[in-house]
Amino acid sequence: METDLGTIYKLNIHIEGLTPQTMDDVAFSCHFYTWKDGITIPKEEMIRLDADNYVAVIDSKLLGRGTIKVQTTVQVPDGDCAGGFRTEIYTEDTGIKIR
Repeated sequence: METDLGTIYKLNIHIEGLTPQTMDDVAFSCHFYTWKDGITIPKEEMIRLDADNYVAVIDSKLLGRGTIKVQTTVQVPDGDCAGGFRTEIYTEDTGIKIR
């Protein structure tokens, strides 16, 4: 999908594989970026839809032109790791191109 610079996006964030936890149970943030700029939105600044779906609202003016990618960082509770948490990072292409 191609859109113009200055478009406001509402993107659903869903993290799979957290069972038995839900997204409510873990700390996470999403870093949205293009080749030029990026913004990080923590869980606390997203809109909660339900225990496993949050919505991030981003303004493409803050990203510049290019394809939007998102890097999600999750702190998963894990008693086998130092500090009781393990960090998982996922990177995806949203399929949205800002022109």
